[in-house]
Amino acid sequence: MIESSASPGLAATLQAIDSQIESHKAAIRDLKNRRNGIIPVAQLPPELLARVFLWCRYAMGVDVKSQFRWTLVRKVCRRWNEVAISSPELWSMIYVTQDLSVKTVKTCLERSRMALLDMRIFVSNPLDYNVFSLAISHAYRARMLQLEMSEETYEAVAPHFPSFAPNLQRLILQRPYNFVRSKSLLPLPVTRCDMPALRYLSLDRYQIPWGPDTFPKSITCLIVSSTPVQGSELPALIQAIASLVELECLRLQVTFVSPPSVVPVGQHHLPQMKELTLDTDIRFVPLILDSLVLPPPVKISLFVHCHHGDLVNALASSFATKLRPLLVTGCAKGSDGIDGVCLKDGEIQFSMRESGVVKDVSHLSISLIGAASKLYSLCAEPPLRELSRMMIDLDHIPRPSPMLAFQNVDTLVLGRDPSAVMTTKTVISLLLNVRKGRKVASARTQLVLPKLKRIDLVGINFCERSFDEEQVLEQPSSLFIEDLCGVLRWRERTGAKVEVVSIKTCYNVYEVEIATLREVVAVEWDGVVQSSTVDSDDEEMHSIPGSDTSSDGQEVSHTPVT
Repeated sequence: MIESSASPGLAATLQAIDSQIESHKAAIRDLKNRRNGIIPVAQLPPELLARVFLWCRYAMGVDVKSQFRWTLVRKVCRRWNEVAISSPELWSMIYVTQDLSVKTVKTCLERSRMALLDMRIFVSNPLDYNVFSLAISHAYRARMLQLEMSEETYEAVAPHFPSFAPNLQRLILQRPYNFVRSKSLLPLPVTRCDMPALRYLSLDRYQIPWGPDTFPKSITCLIVSSTPVQGSELPALIQAIASLVELECLRLQVTFVSPPSVVPVGQHHLPQMKELTLDTDIRFVPLILDSLVLPPPVKISLFVHCHHGDLVNALASSFATKLRPLLVTGCAKGSDGIDGVCLKDGEIQFSMRESGVVKDVSHLSISLIGAASKLYSLCAEPPLRELSRMMIDLDHIPRPSPMLAFQNVDTLVLGRDPSAVMTTKTVISLLLNVRKGRKVASARTQLVLPKLKRIDLVGINFCERSFDEEQVLEQPSSLFIEDLCGVLRWRERTGAKVEVVSIKTCYNVYEVEIATLREVVAVEWDGVVQSSTVDSDDEEMHSIPGSDTSSDGQEVSHTPVT
């Protein structure tokens, strides 16, 4: 409007300026292209750039909300957009929900070409089944398939479900939480599909028809969660598991709604088993364990629901039988196998030694739910008493003390890194086999761990705290050192001398107290001083400068813990 009313001279000037602006814009675009062409990332071949984009996709999240966040890389430049669109693997992870349109799913399927798909489909009762039918029709290309759908949805998409999925390796079936039917069997479209490459199967909240033909024989990992089982179905359950001769990992979380009416007969070999997790009623655990022959060293984890302490004895006998061939005892102490037991509140673990190195991962761990106080009676089995290494981190010592069952322990680890549950009173009570409080040894004191040679204190606060209505009372660490020295002197008088005490990452322990302790026993101290305050959870840590001296008289330099 302004240009049309301007004089011819002004219009010519404006036109010349506009021409210069366009010329400069073109020059800037050319400079940007030249710059993009010489930076290192521009030299990457498309295949490598696509791998970088794939890493970005995983880094940005692979859940439903963030599945398209990675597409921001397409807006950087034309080349990046072309690489992203032409890389099938970037479009092969598809999350289908009720909010996703048919057009979006179709675009992902087209751009993924014939790449193997990782598909997750979440739906209960949608208004439109077209998007789910479209996704299900490509399940024959799936490498991983996760389905959380109602029975109505399965019925609606059944005509589109493939009968053959040659590349499917992982299958996860979850029953929707908001689905209220009391009985839900495995969906027929899935059970009728042939999956010869299936290795991983997870079933959640489904009723399973147990039997030798329930699962594909190619499975190496089976996870069954929140599943009700009749007690009479136990033999069929054992048969279903025993038929999976390639099984390496089994996690079974089932609720038996009735007591066992039939006892499984015979033992079934699972030669490839490496990890077994049972989360169920204690009445059924011994029956399951006794029915399976597992190769050493299989890792066993038990989360046992127990409301009757007398049932613990049956469990103790079962797992002691499993552990007996693996125990490292006596002259075999230098060999590999189970050589240690760890007691924590509500849990007991047995650790392995492989190639002379103690592994952090336990070989067998047991948690009792509802009868934790009965847990430590599991140690009463004779083979377990021969273990040589014991780790304890308890806030109280159960009666009778579990330490009475172990006569061959020579190494005792108390506490854990970075912060122990044990208090100094618990440490002294455990070593003297008394209930609690500052005690001194007497003629009636019962000796525990007669072969004990080494005590490791880890993450323990040497200052004992107690609380009343108005203030926090703190017992100085010197009192604990005094009590510990008294225990060590008493053990020496009884012929059960402890040779070494190791102190690692403990709180409120100082050099002057270490000097006092060294008058009684050889001390290995990491030189780290940690002080904790009542008003703050922050802990100040520093290292004593210089070096320290080990029990053999050699100087040992210390590295501060940060």
